[in-house]
Amino acid sequence: MDNCKLLVLNRIYFLEQVHNLYVKLNSQIIQSKPYKICCTEMENEKYFFRNQTPLTVTDLLAIERNKLANERTFLAFIRTFLSFLVAGVSLIQFFNVKAFIILGYILIPCGFIILIIGAVRFSKNKNELNIHRHI
Repeated sequence: MDNCKLLVLNRIYFLEQVHNLYVKLNSQIIQSKPYKICCTEMENEKYFFRNQTPLTVTDLLAIERNKLANERTFLAFIRTFLSFLVAGVSLIQFFNVKAFIILGYILIPCGFIILIIGAVRFSKNKNELNIHRHI
């Protein structure tokens, strides 16, 4: 039982040390200049919020994650568009039943509507992310 308590206390102590180090590093990053990703100081001034507070490393990484998520979502819209398009063309080409042909002609424009919605959402989110970085 004593060994178990000792392991738990060691784990708690370790977690406290990691937390203290994280707080110390995060406070240093916030108090320092923006993280230098760019080569020149002029390019580095882009990384500010609207209220002119510098972006931290965490903020920059969050923006990059959101950009990648936005691109993945757009690719999902393209994949859905292609699925609707292929399904519509297949129904028209391979079935002679009137209902399948009508369904095929309905699926093709629906696919294009999905593509347009995806493109609009992608550009809107991309512009919103660029506003936060003043790029």
